[in-house]
Amino acid sequence: TVLFGFSLSSEGFSLSLQQMIIAVPMGAVIGGSILSLAAWAGAYNGVPTVLALRPAFGGSGAGVLGVVLTVTLVGWAAFQLQAATESVAVAFGQAGLPAPGDVVIISVIGLVSGGLVLVGPARVAPQWISRVVFGVAVVAVGIAIWLLSTQPDPASLLVSEQTNALWLGIDSVLALAILWFPLVGD
Repeated sequence: TVLFGFSLSSEGFSLSLQQMIIAVPMGAVIGGSILSLAAWAGAYNGVPTVLALRPAFGGSGAGVLGVVLTVTLVGWAAFQLQAATESVAVAFGQAGLPAPGDVVIISVIGLVSGGLVLVGPARVAPQWISRVVFGVAVVAVGIAIWLLSTQPDPASLLVSEQTNALWLGIDSVLALAILWFPLVGD
């Protein structure tokens, strides 16, 4: 969502679709590796992240870290809502439709998110993963392969005038994973 919204806006990363297709998986693989290590450490030690960090930060330091992590996650949620709102508005604009107001978009996102929380992820996830996510992933991989194969020189996507934008996109996806680090360890 974040990369898509920023790539569509003139103020963002200005990634091409091919670069976005490279940035998202690369950032996700690197970030997923970090998160899998955190999950393993949390399961192995059987303690939440903040408690696991007490030896490194001390009791008071771990408490301060817990507050900082809470504020960071609330801020990240606000940023995600803003990015999603801008993405929806840009998508409506590109489709030639009038964009709903920010309050309407945020309300819809909030209602859908709240509904998922009320229903419970354990009920939604199995059907969602088996029916929707797998199909979308297959289509996305097919599109990615097609787009990269039509590029005259796919390696030029890594080294070009927009190389900094590509690495900034990868870093943005990686930052998302790092923000989830404390929750995965729990």
